[in-house]
Amino acid sequence: MMFKKISRRKKNSTKKRRSAWLVCGLVFLFIAVVGLLAWKQLKKYEQGILEVYALQQDGYVQLVLDQINLQEDRDNEELVQNILGTLDASDNHYWTLSEIDSIVFVKDVLETNRYKGFTTKTYYKSQSAEQFIESLQEGRVVHKEIVIKNRLYVASGVRFAYNGKNYYMCLLTSASTILDQNEYLSARTSLSMLVLFALAVVLCGGILLSILAERWHHQYEASEREKKDYVATIERMNFERSKEKLYHPRYMAFYVNSLPMLLEKIGKREAWPVEMMIVDIPSGEQRDMFLEKAKVYLDEKTFRVILDDRYVALLSIKSAMRTEESAKDFVEQMGATLVARRQPQEGNLEQLFGQMWKEVKEDGQ
Repeated sequence: MMFKKISRRKKNSTKKRRSAWLVCGLVFLFIAVVGLLAWKQLKKYEQGILEVYALQQDGYVQLVLDQINLQEDRDNEELVQNILGTLDASDNHYWTLSEIDSIVFVKDVLETNRYKGFTTKTYYKSQSAEQFIESLQEGRVVHKEIVIKNRLYVASGVRFAYNGKNYYMCLLTSASTILDQNEYLSARTSLSMLVLFALAVVLCGGILLSILAERWHHQYEASEREKKDYVATIERMNFERSKEKLYHPRYMAFYVNSLPMLLEKIGKREAWPVEMMIVDIPSGEQRDMFLEKAKVYLDEKTFRVILDDRYVALLSIKSAMRTEESAKDFVEQMGATLVARRQPQEGNLEQLFGQMWKEVKEDGQ
């Protein structure tokens, strides 16, 4: 039963340990999922920012288109100098104007000279840029995110007719410029730091929980080992005590074949004086009562030896000197009759007891 309990406790301990690691794994999985959702939400938020900016940019392109339509009988150079050339331009925010087969204006004069004689598709040569150019509608401004020279731009464009010619006019703004504005950058940084801090707290909490669970597990195992050792010690002590009690002089009686060994050991110990008594107590219920009373009246210094069906020997080591009468009364209290007694202080116990036993048997006959 005890080993079954210990085995059951070990199984429970293993389950608890696995549960701790399972919790740690779930924490890491939770952090990964939350981090992915936060990243997706941040990207979605950025798309919303870019969409809002694109709508504003569409209005700006429409305003410039209206100004161009107000100008009558202007050639390309005049359109560029009077309108597009006067607008702010940089690598992150600039205008393009092109006819179907040739580029008229890109960003500034220097950039325009680089693309003189090239077609519109030469500049808008990425797949997203080509799709954007092809989607332009006459008189209606549209927008799209495109890639030019490995950079992402928010492009707003329109197709229009002027002086019998078809033009493409586009305004390109770098997405990084929009997203890196001070207020949005600060909000994005704060939001990212907040998410990272929350995830770090959860991660640290999960790791701390796993460490504490592992420590508690080791403490539990140590406690179980101590309990096991304690139980084993108690069981061993109980066994020794029961064994000692089983062979204790106060609780057992020897048979006559053990008598020589007892007398020899008593003699070697020189536990003088030794009181040797032979009492008459027939076997049966009367003797059983005598032996039970002997457990109460006699101590561990007195050995009981069953000589035969009638006589029992009592051997007391280091016994107190007493008279024959007191010894006789003591034996009678236990329900027996004293028939012989010797109390030597030296000598050969085997010979002395043998003589006494011989006399008892002769008198008994």
